Amino acid sequence: MILLNINHLKRQDMRQGIFEVFGEGELGLKAEDLNTHSKILTECGLMVPEGIVIATGVYDEFSRLTLLSLLEGMVEELVHSNGDFDYSEFNNSNKESTQEFVQRQKCPAFLTSINEEILSRLEVNQPYAIRSSEISESGGIGIFKTEFFWPSGDKVEDLKNLWLCEVSVYASNYSADVYAWREKRRIFKDGMAILIMPVIGFHYEDYFLPPYVWNCLYILSRLTHG
Repeated sequence: MILLNINHLKRQDMRQGIFEVFGEGELGLKAEDLNTHSKILTECGLMVPEGIVIATGVYDEFSRLTLLSLLEGMVEELVHSNGDFDYSEFNNSNKESTQEFVQRQKCPAFLTSINEEILSRLEVNQPYAIRSSEISESGGIGIFKTEFFWPSGDKVEDLKNLWLCEVSVYASNYSADVYAWREKRRIFKDGMAILIMPVIGFHYEDYFLPPYVWNCLYILSRLTHG
């Protein structure tokens, strides 16, 4: 039996700049850049909302649990093979990609506890961007996933959907594009935080419109009706 020490994953009672941080470890370069430049961006007229970061220590623990799950599958295959186990055949027969395998993992209990606290801080009917903040990714390079989460107020449903967003972001760290990007830049250090930020915009009937859409509709209205 392998025992995992997850005491370091308990919530940090701290803020770092514009972010409330859950878990230990790094914030990732995207979150760090926003922290560093938020004042300048605000002075330039760009709104940088406060948000939440799930630090890299949570991703590290999730990755270890996922690896254990993969190893358990290999051990089970070995047991049923009566000792005649060929890893290359096992690998070839398993057509599921690492990204797909990661994405179908269930939310670990320690992260469910964190997500319950996060949900208590999110506003119902306010959409949120669930973004990657990789430790080697400065800004946005377009190869890590961003998902959108819209809390409904139903705790069970919201926990499920929040995890689906988070695990999709985590799984994108195993995509072919990310492997190629790391290889090209000879990046060998791996780690990902998750950045949760409210989407800036306006409610209009049953829709939520980002500012540029609202501006386009206003201009169209003026052109149509004078």
